[in-house]
Amino acid sequence: MKIFVIVVTYNGLVWVDRCFGSLRNAGANVRTIVIDNGSTDGTQARIINDYPEVHFVQSATNLGFSKANNLGISMADEEGADYVFLLNQDAWVETNTIQRLVEVAQRHPEYGVLSPVHLDGTYKALDYGFSIYVTPEACPGFYSDTYLHQLKELYEVKFVNAAAWLITKECIKKVGVLETLFFFYGEDFNYLQRVRFHQLKIGVVPDCTICHNREDRKEKTTDAAIKIGERMKTLMVLLNVLDSFPKCILSFIKMRISAIITSTYKLEFKKMKYDLAEFIYLAGYFNKIKKARKKY
Repeated sequence: MKIFVIVVTYNGLVWVDRCFGSLRNAGANVRTIVIDNGSTDGTQARIINDYPEVHFVQSATNLGFSKANNLGISMADEEGADYVFLLNQDAWVETNTIQRLVEVAQRHPEYGVLSPVHLDGTYKALDYGFSIYVTPEACPGFYSDTYLHQLKELYEVKFVNAAAWLITKECIKKVGVLETLFFFYGEDFNYLQRVRFHQLKIGVVPDCTICHNREDRKEKTTDAAIKIGERMKTLMVLLNVLDSFPKCILSFIKMRISAIITSTYKLEFKKMKYDLAEFIYLAGYFNKIKKARKKY
């Protein structure tokens, strides 16, 4: 059995030892591929010098999260991967995490993507985002079963972020890889919509964990970050394969017009500019978006 871990790095020096140190104990049949998106903080040198077992690939440009992961997935597929484990650079696994996910995946072939439980970087709480994915509405039974010490082997969810995904070979064959129209954020939401579209399930395995060290990260409010966020919202709506394309376009129009009305009322003209820019984007990328949906 061949299991490949894919880690995309970008100025992640502070996390290198926690992330790659944990992978050294993840199992003899686990191999790691790193795609570096042009780090400038010494990430590359630390990985190459201290973790020579890693297959390190240096990208000349910042490919973004989707393209970089897809490159790693393609390399793993060429090596005959049975499972691919996507791991964020700011996360680390426990000794049994990956092997446990594989064991559960083998018993439940109807699942295409499995995730461990996400703890925060302090080990004292659930990662806040993860805690939302397993609420009683989103994941019936998870909280009560945890409290009553009667956990099941696996819980179905509709979404869990891609900080730690085990993806089966069969899922990649059916669903494909990440959508490259997303540069950063949103690609995981889109991918799991497609997983469900292809009648596969998404699950959380409660007796294995990762730590996701992101609680101290400040939200970026630069112009570039806001544009990426607005583009993500646009694509999440337009590429929703669970709805028809005309319905998605209508949802997009309603969302943006509502935002423009609100911005006008509040005299937030800069915010209005972002919403208008998304209409221009749709006009220019209509055919690409339509083509992307067809390949799903």
